[in-house]
Amino acid sequence: LSTFGLRVKDYNTAEAQVSDIEFAYDIRPVQDRNLVSTLIKSGRVVQPNPNRFVSDQDSLLYLYAEAYNLTEPKSENEELLLKATLLDQFGEVFREFPTQTLDKPGTSAVITHAVPVIGLPGGNYELQLVVEDKASGRKAETSKTFMMIYSFDQLAPTMTREDVFSEEDAALMEKVIRYISSKEEKQTYEGLDLDGKRTFLAQFWERKNPTPGRAINVYKNEIFRRFAYANQNFSTSLVDKTDGWRTDRGRVYITYGSPDDIVRRPSRMGDKPIEIWYYFSLPGQKGNDYCIFVDQDGYGDYDLMSSTLIGELYNPAWDESLR
Repeated sequence: LSTFGLRVKDYNTAEAQVSDIEFAYDIRPVQDRNLVSTLIKSGRVVQPNPNRFVSDQDSLLYLYAEAYNLTEPKSENEELLLKATLLDQFGEVFREFPTQTLDKPGTSAVITHAVPVIGLPGGNYELQLVVEDKASGRKAETSKTFMMIYSFDQLAPTMTREDVFSEEDAALMEKVIRYISSKEEKQTYEGLDLDGKRTFLAQFWERKNPTPGRAINVYKNEIFRRFAYANQNFSTSLVDKTDGWRTDRGRVYITYGSPDDIVRRPSRMGDKPIEIWYYFSLPGQKGNDYCIFVDQDGYGDYDLMSSTLIGELYNPAWDESLR
């Protein structure tokens, strides 16, 4: 039995509160009152964006939230003020949006909003919301991170031009999908000619598309992001950043994504540098899993020594080899 910490907001207070943000691809009023769907919230159809990705082909980032513990309205014209601020990956203010005025129907209120994302550079952002009860001055805030991604045409020109696909592209894509494809898929891909590989890749990514038929395949873009990140951060060369995907950390990162937490122990008193990556709730895993990496030679190439992830090497006596 595995356990992990879960933080739950306390709404049983006199202070104004606002829920977590739910990002969405679209939010629209329910047209059919007889419609029954888990996507319906407070009379609105909320098409969730659970991966929290937006792309250069999206113009707006939709969000849904709820405000609680507002003061009882004394008139029909009482209002809420909504202030949205965008922070970059370093926590610095990147963009401030104009304050919005919303109706306050009662002691709670539904907040739906759309933030323009056109022109945002690729990368991680944090969206902060501050809700103010105009009558009482009470404020509450919440925030959530998302990622702006682009087409990654540097990895595969076919993402933007289907008429161009070179042998170099095919070889690169074999590396990109190596850790997320089956043995049979690898063998099939290797045996195809250039046109066949292009067709294979289109079908491969569509099978893994969490929203089939949608132009933006967030899973594919996430794998491309992981591949680029692995090369940039785990390559053994300081100049040629192209082999990070081959390393143990690169493979784990591409396969499972960003860890929820990392504990680093630098070299000291003759000990070898160690990194422990924690994954708290990966789908299909036990929960509270870890991967232990050790820099055996001191050159920045960390080997996976032990992991509790299903299918990975598990060696409870891994540290004995370091003595």
